[in-house]
Amino acid sequence: MSRQDPERISDEARHCASRASWSRGHLGRVIPRIMLLAAAAIWGSTYTISKSAMEVISPQWLLAIRTLVGALILWAICRNRLQSLRNPKVLLATVGVAVLYYVAFLAQMKGLTLISPGRSAFLSALYCVIIPIIQWVMRRRSPGLHHIVAAVLCLVGVGCVAGDAMTAGAGASILGDGLTIVCAFAFAAYFYALGTLSIATDAVVLTFVIFLVSGLLFLVGAICTEPFPMQIVRHQNAWVAVLYLVIAAVGAQILQNIGLASTSAMEASILLSTDTLFALAISMIWFGERPSGMAVIGFVFIFLAVLLAVTMNRHARQ
Repeated sequence: MSRQDPERISDEARHCASRASWSRGHLGRVIPRIMLLAAAAIWGSTYTISKSAMEVISPQWLLAIRTLVGALILWAICRNRLQSLRNPKVLLATVGVAVLYYVAFLAQMKGLTLISPGRSAFLSALYCVIIPIIQWVMRRRSPGLHHIVAAVLCLVGVGCVAGDAMTAGAGASILGDGLTIVCAFAFAAYFYALGTLSIATDAVVLTFVIFLVSGLLFLVGAICTEPFPMQIVRHQNAWVAVLYLVIAAVGAQILQNIGLASTSAMEASILLSTDTLFALAISMIWFGERPSGMAVIGFVFIFLAVLLAVTMNRHARQ
């Protein structure tokens, strides 16, 4: 094998790349953004549903069921379209993205057991401000002034949210906030990598591998660290919640991956970050969540930072 062979894109990968280009041309600019907004609405609803389900089933068992059943559904859809996985580089990159997905959701769900759904959603949205930092490190693309201002707004917002927990003396909330911020960093790396990989990889196949690999990691973690959720058999509502989360995860992930193939990681992040608004609204209705004044100020600062990080980036490209 020549030295150039490892760098050569396989025929299957070229086929997926051309299909992705076809999708970008035929979907236009509006439809992918509607897909991302729909994905955000679905993800936003899952915060409250997950919080409710975890009253009966522990985080990793919930995530294992959610992703492995989702992977089974996706395998039935894309089993004849797995050619791109014959490329070792594509497969290895996809597995790497799946590991980031595992870390992000594990930290988020562990944090969600300790804090409210709305609070979790706003802290998770910090990934939008972290993405420019990753681009700076990976591509040597210096952040603009608006990114710096957004980072400062984010720090103020997180300070308000964390200060609210410390003022209340809620140690569990502080730990939950910390885990959710770890989740935000993992999501930032995940979206950055996913945005690059989605361009040359079938979106459904990509989602299948992410669900399968992360699902196996969740299953191993659940078996090793959490009791088997026998009580779920007696709770019909828990099964309904798990079923919803499976369908939501598959649908939102496919919409998200297709949308990412047609938009930049930065633009996609602002649309996906609107899940915070959906999550807070649903949590206020379902759980009766009533954020304190300081927490609301923090949420506003965080959301302004997210909007600034992306809308100004869009104007800069135009």
